Amino acid sequence: MTPEEEEEYLRTHPAFAPVEDDPVLPRVLLVGDSISVGYTIPARGLLSGKANLHRVPANAESTAKGIGLLEGWLGTGRWDVVVFNFGLHDVLMFGDEPRISLGLYRARLAAMIDMMQERARRLIWVNSTPVTRQCETHMEKRWRIDPTRPYRRNRDVIRYNAMAQRLMDEQSIPVVDLYSFALPKLDEIQLARNVHFTDDGYAVLAQPVAEAISTALRSLSEEGAGRPA
Repeated sequence: MTPEEEEEYLRTHPAFAPVEDDPVLPRVLLVGDSISVGYTIPARGLLSGKANLHRVPANAESTAKGIGLLEGWLGTGRWDVVVFNFGLHDVLMFGDEPRISLGLYRARLAAMIDMMQERARRLIWVNSTPVTRQCETHMEKRWRIDPTRPYRRNRDVIRYNAMAQRLMDEQSIPVVDLYSFALPKLDEIQLARNVHFTDDGYAVLAQPVAEAISTALRSLSEEGAGRPA
């Protein structure tokens, strides 16, 4: 997928259509990159009748973009659950190292967690999906021809996922390990030489995300039921 094709795909994707809330259902917000765009619609289907599933009206890309736009994305209302992910854009490389350092990645995630915790009852982190060796090689060859087009290494995805996991453990935020979930299925669900997935692949990825949201909503419901009248 070329950058132009991806831009058109994101601009016209039904995931960005406005959601009209059912007032009796909890409100959930997805914040994430184009992978999360892909699983938004199937996740909505899985959560039909259980939650109003919104998403930010953009590809959230990296923590550099997210930290500047998050307050506007959260809006003025309250959220029952916010599901968030950053990583694949943070590890993009134009040279020898990712453009966002590991330390800055952690610091920005921590700052965004503070912002989200003020506006949401629960947070859920979704880690980044794998970059295959074929994709690495393809992207690096493309970068050597055109240095304005970045590339990724899977070993950086692993490092940044590990850093995020430590932070989420410190904050007691549950993690959807989409990396481990997707890894054995990549040949069946991921596009060739690409970090993106087939439509069927996104339906597969939506399953653990929707399950984590359902678990969080059950926990909130049980907390409410246990409060004195």
